[in-house]
Amino acid sequence: MAGCATVVSGTESQVLFQSQPPRTTCTVTRDGQAIATLVTPQAVKISNSRLPLTVSCTSPGYLDGEQIVESEFTGTTFGNVLLGGFIGIAVDAASGANNRYPERVDINLIPTKFDSPAARDQFFDQRIAERQARQQREATAARQSCPQTPNQSTAQAQACQDAVDAINRKAEQDITRLNAQRASTTVGS
Repeated sequence: MAGCATVVSGTESQVLFQSQPPRTTCTVTRDGQAIATLVTPQAVKISNSRLPLTVSCTSPGYLDGEQIVESEFTGTTFGNVLLGGFIGIAVDAASGANNRYPERVDINLIPTKFDSPAARDQFFDQRIAERQARQQREATAARQSCPQTPNQSTAQAQACQDAVDAINRKAEQDITRLNAQRASTTVGS
């Protein structure tokens, strides 16, 4: 007997990997195991799992890049509870079908050299501004997904705040990494 998410969503995600610059060589790993090697842009079928993917990319003239891609809980499994299918819940959990990876992953590598300090700073300032904007979108979405009812428990409120705090911490880490990368690039010929 298949689980609800297994039937509805399947056990694989089709993920399109794109990069700047294009034709970047990337290795996708999960839990230390290589599951795909590709040259961007390329779509790959990846078995669903609750575990994150690590995408490591290289291209001549660019700093090596690494990106963590989290899977998302789909909620389809809850159909099993409504239908009384507790066996289906176990199937979905075991198969990873109750999680999916995003349809698209964008990897942006950083040049190792810039023509001038102004060009370097413009590049990194834009990246930092984009990361801050994404942080705001993610934090807003997390807040909006939290129940806003008088019946909200303290635990629910804390879980919502924890989610927002995690988003903010991740953004701070990413911005710190961008500033370290800025310092590791060269300027001029």
